[in-house]
Amino acid sequence: WTDSRYFNEASLRLDSQHFDLMKQGQPKVPTIPKFLSDLATSHYKEKSKPLKVGMDAYVHSASFAQDLNEAFEEAAKDMEGGANGGATTIAEIDTLDGKSNMVDSIWEGRPALPKNPFRVQPME
Repeated sequence: WTDSRYFNEASLRLDSQHFDLMKQGQPKVPTIPKFLSDLATSHYKEKSKPLKVGMDAYVHSASFAQDLNEAFEEAAKDMEGGANGGATTIAEIDTLDGKSNMVDSIWEGRPALPKNPFRVQPME
């Protein structure tokens, strides 16, 4: 997914043989929670087990994880026709705690993370 600031750049750089560009906010483009909840529903119906969704907690906010969980719960309720109050778990978020980030492991020439202490800026 990308927002409108990067539509042109992403169109030029992404290999359309391997990636679908999701232009966030455009008609007929689902939100990430909607896309993943639909995927989780299909996965659960096909395999009878929850979809595992990996998420880097250093990149995504807690509110995003909450939005995902709410979308998964709502999709489970819809799938069951409202039965059991959506007790079926169709997806699980794995924050990959203790595991290396896949992108970090292949990023060649990555600059070192800053080691300077942060400074609190006054409110003005």
